[in-house]
Amino acid sequence: MNEKSILFSAPMIRALLAGTKTQTRRIIKPQPDRPGASLQTTIRGANPATPIAALPAGKSPYGLANDRLWAKESFSGPNIRETLPPRLWQPEDPIWYWADGKPPSGAWTRPRSPLFMPRRASRILLQVIDVRSERLQDCSPSDAMAEGLLRTADGFRGAPDLPPFASPLAAYRSLWERINGTGSWATNPWVWVVSFRIVPR
Repeated sequence: MNEKSILFSAPMIRALLAGTKTQTRRIIKPQPDRPGASLQTTIRGANPATPIAALPAGKSPYGLANDRLWAKESFSGPNIRETLPPRLWQPEDPIWYWADGKPPSGAWTRPRSPLFMPRRASRILLQVIDVRSERLQDCSPSDAMAEGLLRTADGFRGAPDLPPFASPLAAYRSLWERINGTGSWATNPWVWVVSFRIVPR
């Protein structure tokens, strides 16, 4: 069993904690059908003639079933650590997670990028159930819901501040484009689809 880190935005952290997010889609980089790219350069050790959808999940950078992913998110430590990189903070230092909103009190460092979160500061550990590759638009309605959508009285939302839609796929498209930019859904990239469950603390 291996452990790897994985970044999540604040809304997705909240969906993980609420138990509504059990899948994530990540763009395969570089895309195998882009000029100058091939499966050999895209996926380590893959045969260039192999269709990407047929590649073994072991080629995924997100591991195999039963591997674990620890979530990285925006965070702060005590203000006395402001000038230190997070990797040098003390294990007993308290951590504030900005997905929970602004701290009610106390003196904290400025928000730090999820990129710099050390393993010991992570509060969410995921166990991988399945990894596969597919085109983004192959996402099913049930898979879209597993991405952490909200079901409200007026439809489906990708996040509380996104507009409601009549279908899960339309709501997921709005969420995807918020994260990846306008028009990113239409490009229909190859993605890794990672299914997981939260490991209880």
